[in-house]
Amino acid sequence: QSPSADTAEHNEPAPVQLCFEQQKALDDILDADGLYLVFGKPGTGKSAVMEQLIEHQRRKPLPATGDALVVIAAPTAQAALRLCPKKGHTLYKLLGIRPGYRNTDMSAKRLLKYHPSLFVDGAPAVLILTEAFMIDRALWYYLEEVLSRAAKLKKNPKRMQKPFGGVWIVLDGDPLQIPPVSKGRKDAPFLFQAVDAKGAPLPEFDELWTSVFPRGEGNHVHMLRKNHRQNQDPEFAEAIDKLATGTIANHRHLCALLRKCKNADE
Repeated sequence: QSPSADTAEHNEPAPVQLCFEQQKALDDILDADGLYLVFGKPGTGKSAVMEQLIEHQRRKPLPATGDALVVIAAPTAQAALRLCPKKGHTLYKLLGIRPGYRNTDMSAKRLLKYHPSLFVDGAPAVLILTEAFMIDRALWYYLEEVLSRAAKLKKNPKRMQKPFGGVWIVLDGDPLQIPPVSKGRKDAPFLFQAVDAKGAPLPEFDELWTSVFPRGEGNHVHMLRKNHRQNQDPEFAEAIDKLATGTIANHRHLCALLRKCKNADE
């Protein structure tokens, strides 16, 4: 079965009413040229926005190439399938590689074969990278090389001048959750981090990252702020926020976390 077969299936999402900031993110994504990032803490509705983007793409007529107008990938299978069962890929499967093995030409030709609409002018197809902050820097750079190579093979001068081959890419994730997944390395740099001569992460943004996401919200970047998951328990929501940022400073936050754990056990 070809990779395009499982991307062609669609798992019908339940109707979702987006809040104002989620709808604003979706509207900006649909107007975006190139890359767009939606990030936020757990419960802010990143997946809800992505599901509505998937639904929007599904309603479009299929292109002449016959491939799907949305491709979903993630650094792990669980992350990809959680967003859309039977439709997600690992990034490794999408590119036809495995940890430790890279072949830029092969990966580029694979994408052109199974997902040609990613490289059509007007960007009718979108590549969604969910849980993007789990992608390590090396794989992020490889993706850029592959997409740029595909644009060259397609002989599209306009796209050849753009990062990531001018492909419409939407990333979602939370940088405060699970760190990058990288075989044999515990300190793999985030995709947005610069590194020193030895490859160790530095406390500054990487040049490739800032080229596609200029500093400051509003430059193809949208942060979701409202927590919808724990809106009935604001004390617990506050405790979760403090835990994520490593700033738990009082007994009240610890009690809120312990209370929730106790209730789950019961």
